Amino acid sequence: MAAAGISIPADIAAAAKALGRNPETHHVLPWIFRDKFAHYGMNVNDPKYGSHVVGGANIVDNAGRKLAGTHQSWSKAYNDNWREFLRNVNPVNSLDFIRQVEDYARKLSRNPAFDGYGKAGTVEATGFPINF
Repeated sequence: MAAAGISIPADIAAAAKALGRNPETHHVLPWIFRDKFAHYGMNVNDPKYGSHVVGGANIVDNAGRKLAGTHQSWSKAYNDNWREFLRNVNPVNSLDFIRQVEDYARKLSRNPAFDGYGKAGTVEATGFPINF
């Protein structure tokens, strides 16, 4: 399932489904903070602020257990990280805000706790791809 306002290209979705990964589109800039981002001219639905990650509830291992690291399993912690960042960010203008936000998004995208490939908490975890 795609996140509101962002669509998954058919070729990427088909490849991910072929691997049994149930692709979902992830808002790199969390939807719940859309008004804060919009205040500085950023649109959370801009495709450049979207990423493809492993989907949720129907992804299970061979024993029938939910796959660790799926999108829903780390969304709250991801949003909590953003909440803390937004509480402390002190931009001098909109361009400075955008620079700080994009730098922070890159940092979070490399965090194995927010792995887009369903491997969070493992040595294979790599984070998720971003487009900026």
